[in-house]
Order: sequence, then structure tokens, then C-alpha cells
Amino acid sequence: MKIAYLTTYFYPLKGGAEDNFFHLAEASAKAGHEVFVYTSDRKEGKKLVPEDKLPNGVTIKRFNPILRFRMYLVFYPSMLIQILKDKPDIIHA
Repeated sequence: MKIAYLTTYFYPLKGGAEDNFFHLAEASAKAGHEVFVYTSDRKEGKKLVPEDKLPNGVTIKRFNPILRFRMYLVFYPSMLIQILKDKPDIIHA
């Protein structure tokens, strides 16, 4: 099964949501699922180093937000297009 996790921030950043999504994605990959994490490519204006695939089998896809209001309300048109192309069976946000 293809599982997509959508989160504002992800590994290597640390925090409650970041760690939660990391462990969920890792457990899903260990269970044999194809796992994608869709997330931002920057935090506080600093661009993050892209990492395509983690050793645990999780694929990370990073996107530049077009619009950001406050800290967490963001809009990623390119993310939506990529999700439609990847056609996940489950989307967890």
C-alpha cells in the first residue's frame, strides 16, 4: 500500500510533530508499505538539505511553500501536483 504523510516540518528537524511523523513513517515502511513524506524544504527561511530516501525506506519529498501565514498555515501547489501523480492509497496529515 502507498502511504503519504503530510507534515509542515520533518527530519532532520526535531520536535513533537517531526518525531511523531518520523516514527509513523518508519513503522509503516517496516511493515512493508511504500511510504512518502511530503514536507517543506525550509524552516525559518533557511533551506533544508534535501534527502530523497532514508535508510529505513522512507522517501522524503520537499517543497517550497508559495504562501505562509503564521507558522503552520501553508500552501504548496507543487506538493498537490506531486501527490496526484504518486496516487497514494492513504493520506495522513
